[in-house]
Amino acid sequence: MPHNQQFSRRSFVRTSLAAGAGLAALGSTSPAFPLANDEIGIGIIGCGGRGGELSGGFKSQPGARIVAVADPDQGRAAALAKKVDAKQHYSDLRELLDDSAVDVVVVSTCNHWHCLASIWAMQAGKDVYVEKPLSHSQWEGRQVVNASRKYDKIVQLGTQQRSDPMQAELKKFLHEDKALGPIQYAQANRLGTRGSIGKRATPLAIPEGVNYDLWLGPAQDLPIYRNQLHYDWHWDWNTGSGEMGNWGVHVLDDVRNVAYQDTVSTPQSFYAVGGRVGWNDAGESPNVHYVYFDTGTFPCFIALSNLSSSPGGKGGWYAKAGRPVNGPGSGYIVACEGGYLLGSRGQAKAYDRDGKEIRAFKGARWTTCTRRTSSKPVVHATVRSRMPKSKLGTLPLAGAIWRTWPTARRGPTPATAPATSCRTSPSGDRWWTRCTRSSIRLVSRKGNSARARS
Repeated sequence: MPHNQQFSRRSFVRTSLAAGAGLAALGSTSPAFPLANDEIGIGIIGCGGRGGELSGGFKSQPGARIVAVADPDQGRAAALAKKVDAKQHYSDLRELLDDSAVDVVVVSTCNHWHCLASIWAMQAGKDVYVEKPLSHSQWEGRQVVNASRKYDKIVQLGTQQRSDPMQAELKKFLHEDKALGPIQYAQANRLGTRGSIGKRATPLAIPEGVNYDLWLGPAQDLPIYRNQLHYDWHWDWNTGSGEMGNWGVHVLDDVRNVAYQDTVSTPQSFYAVGGRVGWNDAGESPNVHYVYFDTGTFPCFIALSNLSSSPGGKGGWYAKAGRPVNGPGSGYIVACEGGYLLGSRGQAKAYDRDGKEIRAFKGARWTTCTRRTSSKPVVHATVRSRMPKSKLGTLPLAGAIWRTWPTARRGPTPATAPATSCRTSPSGDRWWTRCTRSSIRLVSRKGNSARARS
């Protein structure tokens, strides 16, 4: 799309429809970018809090270099570019996508931009890491999947708790060892306090230095009555997805992975209740929200609340719910005939029916993985491991991270590798695992590899 023309809402609609129509007929793939050296160029789209956090991670990794950032808020873009030593900063993400130095795009924009930015990036020949939630609707998210397959590009979604090797331990504990017996139900919680976002009598004046047309992108041009433009877009349906699309994505993905082992993709039915209460602010999404999911197997429900446990208080709610132990404020409970598994980011504990701790599980520090094609890495991913080097080879990473890559065919999860060198080969062009005491290397049938080091 030419960048010398004025950015307009009409051009957005036209481009979006063209992208959606084109994805309906899958077939041709774009050529791979030239392989110049062993360093990949990272482009960050969205320079707010999350973009800054991700940039810090990439900047510290060998073989990765942040070459460009983009944000419709020029102040944010310039500040992040200076912080990470990026050579270029743009207000228009399309200029970043045209930058030949960018190999991989990180989409850390407002939620309403996630899908379109990801599709445009793949059309420009880039691999993509996109923050959760992927989309506002299933149809919209499906277009990203279609684009990934059409253009043969890697897309990784930011449900990074799934990449923790601890998750494989938990699944083995529940489903193979059956240490707690049959599962009765699963509950996800996000009981974290937030505050009012304010309610103005007149629409918010857009801050100086913000290209508001670019900020809106595919969202509707509606007046804003909250106190600030940034971050609080989460609680406006036009641009955000509420707490369900924020923390709810993480805790429900843990339940789907650990409790259901990804056997349930969509519930048969669900029942929801909630609302925005107590604050009388400009927010639209619920600050108290409960949903029951009929999965066709054991039931699941989620409890979300941004309210404190008492008027004027700062603490969140407890989630004992008739159990002998409190559930985590941000995490999940898998209730079984013989006890309970309580999981959260980086840790989990199992209890018997009387509330006695049976076993503790620990997640880990971040470890970097790089997938290489020929001599050039094309994407970075992260896994978590507190395991010492002597035990790192026991982690079944291939079944956790790499199966989410669209170019990999689904197959049986490779067997857990022993601590000594090994190699396991599932069917199809799924990645092999080659493990040693100090590293894990994933090797494709063509010899391309990815490596995780402790």
